[in-house]
Amino acid sequence: MNTSNLELKEYKNRKELCEILGIKPAQGGRNIKLQNEEFLRHFTWEKTTGHKLRVTKIYTTPLPKIDSRKGNSGKSEGSRGNNVAEYIQNVEKLILNLLVQDKEDFGKVFLSKNVLLRTLNMVNDNFAYCKRRIPKLSKFMNVNQITINEWYDSTSSMLERNLETALKDLEKQSLIFWSREITVAEAQAVAEMGYSSRIIKTKRTDIFGDEVIDYEYYADPTVILTHREATDKEKRFILHTERETLKEMRVKNKAEIILKGLWGTFIEKVNNTILKELNVAFYYKSYKIIFNQDHIIEVVEDFNKFELDSISKKKEESILNNNIQSRITNNAKKRHTKAKNNDKKFKSDKTKRRASDDYVKNNEELNKNFIDLRAKDIRSLVRATKVGLTKEEIKEIEDL
Repeated sequence: MNTSNLELKEYKNRKELCEILGIKPAQGGRNIKLQNEEFLRHFTWEKTTGHKLRVTKIYTTPLPKIDSRKGNSGKSEGSRGNNVAEYIQNVEKLILNLLVQDKEDFGKVFLSKNVLLRTLNMVNDNFAYCKRRIPKLSKFMNVNQITINEWYDSTSSMLERNLETALKDLEKQSLIFWSREITVAEAQAVAEMGYSSRIIKTKRTDIFGDEVIDYEYYADPTVILTHREATDKEKRFILHTERETLKEMRVKNKAEIILKGLWGTFIEKVNNTILKELNVAFYYKSYKIIFNQDHIIEVVEDFNKFELDSISKKKEESILNNNIQSRITNNAKKRHTKAKNNDKKFKSDKTKRRASDDYVKNNEELNKNFIDLRAKDIRSLVRATKVGLTKEEIKEIEDL
């Protein structure tokens, strides 16, 4: 298949598309399905009217082949079940490469989930920043807040599963040990460093309408935040506070909080309590990854096995990022198809929203802005959205 002449445009039928690709159109349902799977390795498309097809995205690097046969006993070494992403090996290579970068603290990484996802280029710079500004983002992109919340919830869960699957596989090979930890940002007043001092949290709104949180101490306004692994006692208190807050807000779990757009309210309630009781300003999930010490010398001697050169690293990142986008889009298409085929007389609001014509397109736009490594940096534009800046002012910010 040759995609060098393929363009982002509409083709009148499958035959014309295949002529451009230099291949014969498949005949029969099974063969067409297999050919479609091969197409998806190289580009994405959508049906328009009649037999017309529009190519919507072309991959620079083809995605790896996926063996879709169920119960296949002849799987190649390292292959996985249908429910596990085929790009996990790319994640594993990039994790090992990350581990050997820090020569001073060799073989050890302690990073937040979002920082680790960004470091591995599974998401881009917009991802975490805009997640904290859903109302602004909704207005900026003209996409329903519920759809954005749903996208973040499903995507974050999927990426976390991918990350932990890769970590588990590496641990099975006795290459790493890993654990999921809670990191706390402990607030300490410089005036009484080392002593128990009560910190006061204050809130203000900046010129962009963003809420800014400051920490102050009555004797000295200078307060620093020290990030460290939480103690078992702190973890138990945070868990207790989270559970009590869920009950107070009358929701079953955090997923329901996110889908209802109440995550900001939830986390503020929890953070206010732990600041009052523990002097902890906030907390977040982190991953601690280390080489198995019994084999670290062996790894150092075979260093080149794990350290990727810049070209190989970019290739792995590109394959991984493209795969993630495709998987998210395919999941959205499945939800869309299921909603459209729903034959219930009275459809829920969620079903109607997922069945809407722009549902898949909106999910693809979210991928483009928050996963794609070539995405434009929209953080300043999203930040400025709420204050109602003019188009000229927004353009000025865009050009900074």
